Formats: sequence, C-alpha cells, structure tokens
Amino acid sequence: MEKYYIENSESITSSDLENLRVFYQPFIGPNAISLYQYLYDMHTIYDARHNFTYNDTNEFLSISKEEMVKARQLLEATGLIKSFLTKDQSYLFQLKRPLNANEITQNKLISSLLIEKIGIEKFQQLIKVKTVTHFDKTCLVDISKNFLDVFQPNETIDVELNDEDFILTDRNLAMESLEPEIFIYTILKAEPTSGQLLMIEHLKQLHFSRKAINLFINYSLNVNKSIVIKYIEKIALDFAKKNILNEIDVERELDNIYINKTTNKNLQSNVVMKPTHLEDLNYIYELADDGWEN
Repeated sequence: MEKYYIENSESITSSDLENLRVFYQPFIGPNAISLYQYLYDMHTIYDARHNFTYNDTNEFLSISKEEMVKARQLLEATGLIKSFLTKDQSYLFQLKRPLNANEITQNKLISSLLIEKIGIEKFQQLIKVKTVTHFDKTCLVDISKNFLDVFQPNETIDVELNDEDFILTDRNLAMESLEPEIFIYTILKAEPTSGQLLMIEHLKQLHFSRKAINLFINYSLNVNKSIVIKYIEKIALDFAKKNILNEIDVERELDNIYINKTTNKNLQSNVVMKPTHLEDLNYIYELADDGWEN
C-alpha cells in the first residue's frame, strides 16, 4: 500500500488558499484543488511524522487512483507541490505557496493558462481586485501623531516610552504579512535591487518562509543599517544546515546571535522587533550584572 508524508514549511495562509481557488482552479480543475486543500488540512491536523495512504486519500476525496495521480502531477507542474521518493519507496509531498496576484502577472506560463481559460477581461478584473498596491510615499509628508503627541505623561503608565516603541508593532506586522519584496520596499521606500531579489529566491530555495526571510532582512538592517546580501545568505545557509527553518526558531536564534554580539545594557527590545522575547533579554542582562559571562 503506497504511503506518503506531508511537509509545509511556507506558512500558507487563508489568503494563499483564496489565491489557489481564484487563480489556479480554472486550469488545474477541482480534483487538484481538493487534493491540495486535503494535504494542507491533513498537515495542519496531524503530526509531521504521520503517514497517509493513497487508498485513504482516494476514498476521502471520492476520486480514483488515476485521478489522484493526475491531480498530483498538475500540482507539481504548476509549482504547488514538490514530490520526493524516500528510500523505503514512500512519498514526501512538500506544499508550496500559491502565487499571489502580483506574482501571477510576472509568471507568463501561469498567466497565459489562466487567460486561456477565463479570458483577458476576467483576468484583468481579478488581478485588479487582488493586487497588493502601495503608494509612493517618498513625495508625501508624514503628519501622523505619535503616542506622546496625543497622550499626556500623567495619562500613561509610569514607564519610559519613545517613538521606536510604536514603530515596532508596525514592523512586526509587516514581517508577518508582507512578501519579502514588499517588506523591503516598505522599510527602505525603494524597490528591491536585482541582487536582493536573487537573495530572496535563494532563501526560498532553502525552504525558509516569507516571515523567516523578513526576519533575516530585518536583522541585517538592525545590525548593519543596510541589507547586506552576503551577510544574510551566510547566516541563512548556516541555519539551513542546522535545520533551523521554522520562523519561530529562526527568530529566537537571531536573538541569541545578537545577544552574544553585544553587552549593551540599554537595549530595550530584541533585534528582530518581537517584544515577546523582552523578558528573556532582561533575564540575560540580570545574569550579566551578577558576573555571568558567555
């Protein structure tokens, strides 16, 4: 009985699944969509070490083995899964994130298949609705008030606050939700360079999620005050060799690297802009005050 395992290292979201249905179903069909959704759901429900069988999957989806093989091949051909064969002749299906509207327009093969099925007018309508747009803010004046502009000190908790405290949340949200290319644009107010785009592609090939890639970029910005491509790729490659791929592990490891680099006791938030680790940092600083050394 053929069995398989499922891997999902790209933090696929509900928005990604919507892109799957909107942009891919017209040319890969309902069986392939159902198979992808099934693989996604099973990976979410079960432990990564759980194995599945073709027969169970066929029965659940009410499709034949031949239809499942065809659906799998369609997913492979459109970059939605990668299939591997293990030494014991089991399969590993690695889920890949569906392209979003911005990426669809840059992929001539996918866009041409979609246009062939739904027509150019419908295609343009979908792209217009689903495209993530942004304003060029370089010519605009930021008139936003910060916290202390609006609230008086006696209205607040008795702690020191500064503008950076409120920038952190915005940047953390950006790292969570934006593609690396858009994250770079948001932070630098400039389009990513060809070298930066190539770096992002290299990190994706190492199976880092978009948030993990944003964490690497943000780390370099904080340490080097710029996006140093070779610096990021060196750290990412080292992480990949150690199998540190999960974004939570990446985040914590970057924190640890930074802590080992500095003894600056004035640091109030961690370098990857994630306030949840603040207690860990304070604890380490307390140890340092007591004479503890790395």
